[in-house]
Amino acid sequence: MRYFITVIVVTAFALSCNNDFNLIADKEEIPVVFGFLSESDTAQYIRVERAFRDESTSAFELALIPDSLYYNDITVVITDLETNTDYNLQRVDGNLEGYVRDEGVFATMPNYLYKIKSEDIELVHGRSYRLSLLDANDQEFASSQTVLGQIPQMLNPEDEDDYAFSFTSPSLVKWREREDLVIYDVNFYFNIKERDNSSPTNEFVDKTLTWNLAKNVENFKYEFSGINFYNFLLAELDNSEFIDRRFVDFEAEVTGAGPELRDYLNVIQANTGITSSGELPTFSNIENGVGVFSTRSTATAVEVKLSQKTLDSLVNGGLTAPLNFQ
Repeated sequence: MRYFITVIVVTAFALSCNNDFNLIADKEEIPVVFGFLSESDTAQYIRVERAFRDESTSAFELALIPDSLYYNDITVVITDLETNTDYNLQRVDGNLEGYVRDEGVFATMPNYLYKIKSEDIELVHGRSYRLSLLDANDQEFASSQTVLGQIPQMLNPEDEDDYAFSFTSPSLVKWREREDLVIYDVNFYFNIKERDNSSPTNEFVDKTLTWNLAKNVENFKYEFSGINFYNFLLAELDNSEFIDRRFVDFEAEVTGAGPELRDYLNVIQANTGITSSGELPTFSNIENGVGVFSTRSTATAVEVKLSQKTLDSLVNGGLTAPLNFQ
């Protein structure tokens, strides 16, 4: 989710600074909305901000002012269109929810998001959901709609599987096709133990390495060279002779998103390169606003073990032997 949200928000700010979105009338503004509904998350978050032009203040200065960036008198509602049930979201500070905003052009404190716990909303894949922004008079001023996608199923690797990173044949991540999920990110999380061997009393401590393996995959499998695994470890770990290591296991994660995100990325990518106009094109599925409201879901395989051949290569291979895996 983090990658999906980050790439969209950064581009949204660029769009808000583009002449196409300069709103000349005094105090006229446009909502900027980003969010994904997910069955696999414990809570649903929607980011709602506003963009406008101030003739006396640059967009970059405005982005650092929370009162300019956020609405203070709106209601965010998700409606299950099958049952016609409304669910009101609560405004929270994302910094206190574990979603700290990266340093950049936007104000980082507070970091307002709109939240509802998944246990408080009926999320059923295949159903259509409407997002509505209501003003202080409960009048809708922006909206969007998406179909909730089903949680993917990981096929390779599987939980507690023996997985190989080979020098001679490609490695494979594969998952079952799910309707309404059309673009995927693939991540690996490697769990290892490290110990400073300069003292015999030192104990092993846990460490996790995150490998962002692939982004924006429009398929239901991803092949890659196994040598990339060893090169990743070389880049991430200190090859000091005073550190001993053990490889424990890893988690494979596939996160899919709906067609709205794919369309957004395709529009952006179509206008990049040396032949482009140099201006970001407009894409949004927010009525009377800009941004993306879509669906996302995550499949995982946990406690995946390495094959014996891979362990042997990790410990004794020419590339990673200096890392002192045991």
